[in-house]
Amino acid sequence: MKTGRWKTILAVVCSSALALSVGIVAVGVSLDHLRRWQAERLLAALDQITVGVTDRATAMRILSPFQKHRTDDPDEGFRRWIFEYYNAYLYRMHIAPYPDTVVIVSLDFDRDVVEQKYASVFSSPGIYASISESKRGFGYLDGKVTCETPTHTAYPSWYSRTELDRIIIHDDDSYDRKEREKDWAISLSCMTRIGGCSDARSIMPLALPLSATSDTSQRELKFADGCK
Repeated sequence: MKTGRWKTILAVVCSSALALSVGIVAVGVSLDHLRRWQAERLLAALDQITVGVTDRATAMRILSPFQKHRTDDPDEGFRRWIFEYYNAYLYRMHIAPYPDTVVIVSLDFDRDVVEQKYASVFSSPGIYASISESKRGFGYLDGKVTCETPTHTAYPSWYSRTELDRIIIHDDDSYDRKEREKDWAISLSCMTRIGGCSDARSIMPLALPLSATSDTSQRELKFADGCK
């Protein structure tokens, strides 16, 4: 009788410990997914801002839910939002190899209108993707550019023939809208994926073909119609 009783107690204790462990893991994973969702909301808010059109007051209202992440640069007209994501629970469970990702969003204004928007994602140990979009001529003297100024540039950096550790993209507002939407299709799903973000294309899946290699894709330039 005593032996049977102790077996029952041991089974209950083990079951309770297992249930508690599963519960802790579930809560931890849920918190990591929540942080990713918060970063995705920040990027989705940026999609609502159109360069050359959205005024400062509207942009501030769109991004107001993220005020606690806001920092101001001393340069006039510059605003920056930084979201630091730490997938601590996935890292502790050895599901994700590195515990941090940083998402940065910024806006530049001219005459109280958004002239440039920017987003970048850095994921340890060195995977980086960034995109900026500006009104054509922004940053140039008198806002004037020539045909030699591309409407789209992409700079991939390869750490092996088939693996991309960084990609940097710049579009201006004269570049085809659908192509710009592809460039802005940022995915953060790798942040909560087993193995983490191992290639910059996992963050910008439509910016560069998955079939691209270091042999076929280096710097990419595109120009306005009637130019080069």
